[in-house]
Amino acid sequence: MVLLSSVLAFGPGLSAQRHRDLLEQAEQRLRAIYDRGEFRARRFRGEWLPDSSGYTVSERDDSGRTVLVKVDAATGKVLEIVDFAPGSADPHGLAMHNGSLISCDAGIHPNWPTGDSPTSGWIFRIDIA
Repeated sequence: MVLLSSVLAFGPGLSAQRHRDLLEQAEQRLRAIYDRGEFRARRFRGEWLPDSSGYTVSERDDSGRTVLVKVDAATGKVLEIVDFAPGSADPHGLAMHNGSLISCDAGIHPNWPTGDSPTSGWIFRIDIA
């Protein structure tokens, strides 16, 4: 904050009020970044396709259900969305192996008691064309 204050203090033609306004804006932005984490990126746990043309990532849709999204690496365009049938395993820890995604249901699901998934502990394969 001291360095920012010094730089702004020597700016040409700044009125005292403008100087205070700039310091307030800078303080709010710095608090948003460091105190509240508003600019913190979500984690990305994608799995690259064998030919590196894209990746798959597990995401939540608007209703909160887990879906598997296949994305083109060059364009960022969503190529496919795999929706899991109700009651099927909830994928965690996706890994690509021999052209298939291997995953497990860790039994950890948002808004569920830990281990409450009926398929907790299952390991399964998803073939992505």
